[in-house]
Amino acid sequence: MKISTLNSLILIVLAITLLAGCKSEKPQENADVNLTVNQDSKPENQIVLSRAQFESAGMKTGVMQPEKLEEFVRTTGYLSVPQEYRVVISSYLGGYASSTPLLPGDYVKKGQFLINLTNPDIINLQQDYLVSKQKLNYLKSVYDRQVVLAGENISSQDMLLMAERDYNNMLTTKAALGQTLRLINIDPGQITPETVSPVVRLVSPIHGYIASVNAVNGQFSGPGEKLFEIINTDHIHLEMKLFEKDVLNVKPGQKIRFSLPDVKKRSFTGEVFKVGKSINMEDRTVDVHAHPDIEDGLPGLMIGMYVQVEIIIADRMAECVPVEALASLSGIDYLFVMRSAGNDSLIFEKIPVNVGLINDQYAEILPSSVPSIQGQQILINGVYGLMQE
Repeated sequence: MKISTLNSLILIVLAITLLAGCKSEKPQENADVNLTVNQDSKPENQIVLSRAQFESAGMKTGVMQPEKLEEFVRTTGYLSVPQEYRVVISSYLGGYASSTPLLPGDYVKKGQFLINLTNPDIINLQQDYLVSKQKLNYLKSVYDRQVVLAGENISSQDMLLMAERDYNNMLTTKAALGQTLRLINIDPGQITPETVSPVVRLVSPIHGYIASVNAVNGQFSGPGEKLFEIINTDHIHLEMKLFEKDVLNVKPGQKIRFSLPDVKKRSFTGEVFKVGKSINMEDRTVDVHAHPDIEDGLPGLMIGMYVQVEIIIADRMAECVPVEALASLSGIDYLFVMRSAGNDSLIFEKIPVNVGLINDQYAEILPSSVPSIQGQQILINGVYGLMQE
């Protein structure tokens, strides 16, 4: 009897224990179910923000709007001048340099004195010219006399021909010496025995700026050696190279923008002037020349400066969003479109879009993506912060 009673008590205790264990497990199962339901109710492409989060992060929304966008080709180039506005000063005769007050950057006018060169050979040239001039006068009188004598049959025809030959030879010699003197900037008409000098004055053939000075006082410079380089900056142009895949879209008259790589805040405008007609076989490029707009001047720009160029090949109106509104993930562009805005929370949906033209301010949303976001509020400020959520 006692054993039976003890067994009954044990069974009752076990039953109570099992019942208590079952009751304690049921709330845990319900918690798991509720968590799963909450997760399923929020799609992966949606983000929920509290109103406080939205405002504290400085987020803003806006809608797509039409903007004028430009399609352009990017390239690089440098500033230069046409060949006729760049001259190298040298002498046909060597000489010792003296009296050169000029420095790089100095402005000179056409005909302005540059340098004196001294060479004894210059004396010989002037001497030969004066002698030929005197001989020519003598031979001219001999020839005239032979013409008269031959006309009166006093002198033979051979004597007349010899006099004519000598006269013409000396005439040629005098003309050649005169042209040689002009090459070294000496006017043969001004030469007299009293003005013969070993010094030749070199002057500037154009107005412009001294780009380089190679002459040194007291140093001998040989024939053809570069003494100065002068550049006229009145006609600055841009020289660029385009790859053959881009050149088909470029033609004269198209507008350009260019800037210095380190001063991108200041840009200049211009226009394509010439497009080359042949391809460089080494790098497969075509030469393109453009003229800058100089109504406001080109302050700070110098010949040889490297520039970055955008050639505008087309423009059009397009549905756009600010570039700050775009988010890129794994090569895909997204916009965050507001789907719900309550007093306490906001829901944004991440929608993939196809992007067309882009500039520094706006990005074109291609028509295939427009219907899903047309007229919808889009997150345009604070996208980076939202990506971190």
